[in-house]
Amino acid sequence: STRRQAAEATTGTRSRTTGTPPVTFDLTATPTPPPRPLARISPGGVVGGGLSVPSVRQISSNGIISIFGENFAPPGTQRLVSSADLVNGRLPTNLGGVCVEVGAQRAPIFHVFPTQLNIQVPSLTEPGNTPVQVILNCATAEESRSNSEVVVLQAAAPEFLFFVRNADGRNPIAAVNATTPGLVGPEELIPGVQFAPARPGDVVTLFATGFGATSPTFAAGELPDRIAPTTQPVRVAVGGSDLSEADILYAGVTPFLAGVYQLNIRIPTNALDGDLRVTAWVGNFSTSPGAFLTVRR
Repeated sequence: STRRQAAEATTGTRSRTTGTPPVTFDLTATPTPPPRPLARISPGGVVGGGLSVPSVRQISSNGIISIFGENFAPPGTQRLVSSADLVNGRLPTNLGGVCVEVGAQRAPIFHVFPTQLNIQVPSLTEPGNTPVQVILNCATAEESRSNSEVVVLQAAAPEFLFFVRNADGRNPIAAVNATTPGLVGPEELIPGVQFAPARPGDVVTLFATGFGATSPTFAAGELPDRIAPTTQPVRVAVGGSDLSEADILYAGVTPFLAGVYQLNIRIPTNALDGDLRVTAWVGNFSTSPGAFLTVRR
């Protein structure tokens, strides 16, 4: 009978059969990587991109929203969209293998972090409950989906954008002064950055999102190449007093910035000094309380 002997080796395996020369071969074991953890959207984790306090829980077409949760990307990931990511001049709907579906449409993506995504709401038309879902390894055989978080889609979900955010919700609106060019805010708002209060009579531009449909229309992900006013009427109050129509100079998209709207207003000549609360209504929908603009004579 044939006798076999097996010899152990640390770098290879040797097999010997009686009467034949020895043969040596190497084996390489490749361990299967553990599956990537499933993405999960936190309960109530879909909010307006301005991160107001309290949060804006509704969404509107073409507005910017943030999604909070876990396992959206490996730890330490900070993926920001760049000009190289644009697809035919538009924001991508797949950034680093991450996609987001709002309703049945893929959303343009601005930023990917392990616990936060910033996206633009697709151009949707049916108001009401709308599911939001995160997709990992998008467009591959390993594609996986998070839980769905349902939010309400409405015609507008206006929200100001802010230079800084405070826990009490009193936040300085991101604004520039068109009369005396510069950033509007308290002088000490951000160390090393020059701010100045607006003055009564100044024309200022306030930046926001979620103002809804405009004319002309722009698709989600598209970088507007011109101004486009909102189709719904806009009202503004500064310091508790409604502005006249003549002092609301423009409300609509900000050219070359997807999802960002702007509100150009004239500060009333009788405005008081201080951090004045600003509220904007787009149709019947208003901005969150706490947004303010600093005015001083």
